[in-house]
Amino acid sequence: MHPATAAAVLQAALDPAMESAVRDYLARKNRTAHPDGEFDKRGRWYPDAHEQRECCSGISQPTASYPYPLMIHCRSVEHVATLHGVDVSSLRRASLAIAKAKSKTADGGGK
Repeated sequence: MHPATAAAVLQAALDPAMESAVRDYLARKNRTAHPDGEFDKRGRWYPDAHEQRECCSGISQPTASYPYPLMIHCRSVEHVATLHGVDVSSLRRASLAIAKAKSKTADGGGK
């Protein structure tokens, strides 16, 4: 099966919540989308109220010298899974499979 077709078949097999989580995670990972939040006057990033989840509570608070710990966490597979209400391991596997299939397509269908 052609890699592009394999990616489309895999994506179609996902339930809507997982498909949304995969898209969101890969976009955040690739920096084509960003978690919702804002910077304070000192350049520290904080997530918006709807982005904040229980998984964020154990993350170091931003400081002037390290302003992005929450942004980095909000791009993680653990956070995106929690945000979308899906299993972390399943999101990790689905994202990896789709990224691999898309990578093969970009590489011209190599093996």
